[in-house]
Amino acid sequence: MLFKNLVSEPDTEWEFIDGSYVKAHQHSAGARGADSQAIGKSRAGNTTKIHLAVDSYGLPIEFTVTGGEIHDSTAASELIEPLPPAKAVVADKGYDSGKIREQIKNKGANAAIPRRSNSVIGNADMDWSLYRHRHLVENALARLKHFRGLATRYDKLKRNYQSGVAMACGFYGCRCNETSTDPSQMVSNYVSLEWISRQLGHSDTSMVKKHYAKWIPDDSPKMAAKISQQLGFIVDSSGQ
Repeated sequence: MLFKNLVSEPDTEWEFIDGSYVKAHQHSAGARGADSQAIGKSRAGNTTKIHLAVDSYGLPIEFTVTGGEIHDSTAASELIEPLPPAKAVVADKGYDSGKIREQIKNKGANAAIPRRSNSVIGNADMDWSLYRHRHLVENALARLKHFRGLATRYDKLKRNYQSGVAMACGFYGCRCNETSTDPSQMVSNYVSLEWISRQLGHSDTSMVKKHYAKWIPDDSPKMAAKISQQLGFIVDSSGQ
């Protein structure tokens, strides 16, 4: 799969999973054969559901496509199985299932999944500081829906729609890798952590501090030399 080839060295310390509905257009119905082509009935009528996994940077690393009637927890096993090793898998309480937790544990990861309100175990062991970053997978799903052919499904065949999702995931990953300047270099050049965090889609600076915020002396000119260059003065190679 092209998408798999484009996923290079993902940061899988944390992995985030979620699902999102897609309205199926009337022209997507009527495919030949008994197969549902991943179009199902839900409250919104004919829908398809994208189940997505992203890495610590919010970039897609795995996905599946099912009918809209398929619950997140039902598709979770197929989504989690091919994921690379991680320290934690983060999901909302829709994935609160003993089977899912056991599968995550068997992969050597912690399940950062809140338990339902009627649970007798409770959430004493829940890592809420990590859970607050779950917006990364929601952001990724929202950005995939910037593509009109994904936000509304027009394809009759599952394979065609699935190929479109794969292309969008690959494009999204490449676009982020090509347009994002190395944040460590930006930090070394006095760019604020808050601004870098917003550009990367984070709600606070903790992810930037953890993964990027390392001072690189070679990339950090003296402030006086930097200002002099911006004002048009000649500065020698030593920065004097």
